Amino acid sequence: MAAEAGLLWTNTQLGKPERKLEAQVKELASIAKDNEAIAQGLSWGLAFAYGGRDALSTRGDVEVALSSARLAQTIFEVFDTPLRQAQIYSDRAEALAVVEDFEASLLEMEKALVCRTQIKS
Repeated sequence: MAAEAGLLWTNTQLGKPERKLEAQVKELASIAKDNEAIAQGLSWGLAFAYGGRDALSTRGDVEVALSSARLAQTIFEVFDTPLRQAQIYSDRAEALAVVEDFEASLLEMEKALVCRTQIKS
């Protein structure tokens, strides 16, 4: 599973089509969840999230940042982690603001707030 996650990571950084990668990431996360490899699955989500932030902050690569965030979000949806999902929506909002798509950025922030309200006390 780790090798597959690494391949998906590499393909994300190379700018491969997000939709194809998203289906593969979802399948991989589902396998991890079914095998109770929760820490491993969540760590992949964090790796994609941090990789997207790095792409944005160091290279200004908005496309890779958005794609990485979407793949991280897919993993966090499989594991039902609303706090992490909120974090990813915030990352997407930041990337969209860089390209001055403020309306889409605002929508991502609203999604983040919805996720925050779903967190159980």
